[in-house]
Amino acid sequence: VEPGQEKQTLKFYFTPRVGLAGEVERLKNENPHAKASTYLPDLADALRERFGDAIGEVTLYAGETTVYVDRGAIVDVCRALRDEMGFDYLTDMGTLDRFTEADRFEVFYNVLNLAEKKRLRLKVRVDEEDPVVPTVTGVWRCANWHEREAWDMMGIRFEGHQDLRRLM
Repeated sequence: VEPGQEKQTLKFYFTPRVGLAGEVERLKNENPHAKASTYLPDLADALRERFGDAIGEVTLYAGETTVYVDRGAIVDVCRALRDEMGFDYLTDMGTLDRFTEADRFEVFYNVLNLAEKKRLRLKVRVDEEDPVVPTVTGVWRCANWHEREAWDMMGIRFEGHQDLRRLM
């Protein structure tokens, strides 16, 4: 702060956990970063109806829906999202280490329906003893580099990947 100037506090917009569609509208007025395009409980219900037990927990945090998928069903779920539900773009994919005894790693997929401007996050959990997930490169070719990075950085193998070699 320059001499003679007043300290200013920057605004920080935090979107708290929400549980109702109306809450997203309220949050949009309070927080310009909250988007109704990420609140998709009906889509999560449709996936559960179609894929049954392969769809696990569905969470909502900061107005964003996350669907946990059994690793054996991830390719079928991704293909249905692309072919039948309009999620034609894999915007990002990555991994994280949860540092837990069971299901230590998570592979996340952020997908986008460009026409309807909707976003969805999928997650697959895998154990440290068997860190293998089927490749989704047959659904979205751009998954190639993401999966190679996950293999290189975290040791997660993507079964069926045609060129799983290190990037670094």
